[in-house]
Amino acid sequence: SRPFVDYLAYVASMGFDTWRVLGDEPGADAAVLTDAGKEDAALVLSKAPYAAGSIRKAGYLNDAGVHVIGVTDKLTSPLCRHADTVFLVPTETPQFFTSHAATLVLLEALIGVVVGIGGADVAERIARIETNCREMGEYHPNTA
Repeated sequence: SRPFVDYLAYVASMGFDTWRVLGDEPGADAAVLTDAGKEDAALVLSKAPYAAGSIRKAGYLNDAGVHVIGVTDKLTSPLCRHADTVFLVPTETPQFFTSHAATLVLLEALIGVVVGIGGADVAERIARIETNCREMGEYHPNTA
């Protein structure tokens, strides 16, 4: 599920400069976890076979008073015991690998809500980033 967390972080970072992803850099998790508290929220994604590190960090965050939002596949998931809010996503598919389609839809909906709640400041930040991308030549010049 890590690629989906990275995608969410990319999208969220356009609206918020306070968005952090745990597990990005060695040693960085300790700093983020040390500063986490009641004014923070954490979105933790863990589906079978449930990454042990994600579950441990969710527990630490929950103990620190952070509002933990869990995205998982079953109510029996070990993530549920550390989450204040739980979103269940179906993963069943006739294919060998589990499906991530519902997870991606949920994550996109959640970030849309968060950006919408962020109001004018968030919209202005996103617009400034888009302007900078165009000025820095990150987009093809024929892009509308």
